[in-house]
Amino acid sequence: MKVNRQDLLNQLEMVSPGLSKRDIIEQSSCFVFKDKHIITYNDEIACSHPTDLNIEGAVVSNELLQLLRKLQHEELDFRTKDGKLLVLRKNGRSHIRMEEEILLPYESVDRPKKWKKLPEDFLEAIKIVKACASTDQSQFALTCLLFKPDAIDACDRFQACRYKMDLPIKKNFLIRRESIGHLTTMSIAYISETKDWIHFKNDSGLIISCRRYNNVEDFFPIDKIVEIKGKKLVMPKGLKEAVETTDIFTEDNDSRVTIKLKPNRISLKGIGINGGNEEVRKAKYTGKELIFTITANLLIEFTDKFSKCFVTPKKLCVKDHKFLYSTSLGKPK
Repeated sequence: MKVNRQDLLNQLEMVSPGLSKRDIIEQSSCFVFKDKHIITYNDEIACSHPTDLNIEGAVVSNELLQLLRKLQHEELDFRTKDGKLLVLRKNGRSHIRMEEEILLPYESVDRPKKWKKLPEDFLEAIKIVKACASTDQSQFALTCLLFKPDAIDACDRFQACRYKMDLPIKKNFLIRRESIGHLTTMSIAYISETKDWIHFKNDSGLIISCRRYNNVEDFFPIDKIVEIKGKKLVMPKGLKEAVETTDIFTEDNDSRVTIKLKPNRISLKGIGINGGNEEVRKAKYTGKELIFTITANLLIEFTDKFSKCFVTPKKLCVKDHKFLYSTSLGKPK
């Protein structure tokens, strides 16, 4: 059967968050085709999307993705034969290993029921808040985002943030930072709750289901962390470009940028395995010399959205009508 190459590639890439690099469970590194849908599942994330490729079986993901990205044909002819997916086009053919028996245990994922509309700024909130979640697996709850009916929180015991919004959910729950981060490029617009999963959907028919965790009592309480009184700091013009330049060298260091404040001056420093960068700018600040670290993308968000923040003897704080952020001054341990 003939299928548009780019459409199929787009569908495969949208369900890729549900893949694992190796088969932690059977066929979790494969695209499963069934009932004109593509399905992926890796125990933490399950994805499905409608497709015109009407075949049934599990196809290894890496070679299929690479092939479709490499070819330039508008349409490709797909067939199945003897445990292979055949990809035919003018002047060429490829075959990819395919298992006809579907073993992926995606049926263990709760089925979404009633869908509810998400706020328009939901994906923007996820993008900002997830940068404050911890990467320390020994503190599992802090590697998650806390979803509440009136806000989304994140905290790594060094920095904390809250994005206020009305969410159509009944109870508080946690979702891992790595799982929820995939949503930001998927135009997600709807949500559905089930016992063990939170489901998200966009208008193209993509469904991403993220495992929910209900041990919200393990999450660090941030209500008293975010302070807003202190010395005012006005971010200088051109700081965004300076942060982006510095961040080139910090990817292998959790993208953390070190900020040093002195009267009328702000300096940025980023160090990585292969180099570093320092930038100095004039700033409207009259307080004592202070030092703190912050992830680069958060600092970029601040300079885009807020020109003013506040510095206390212990914290740097940012606030508007929806957003609260605080980071401890000094370098993290």
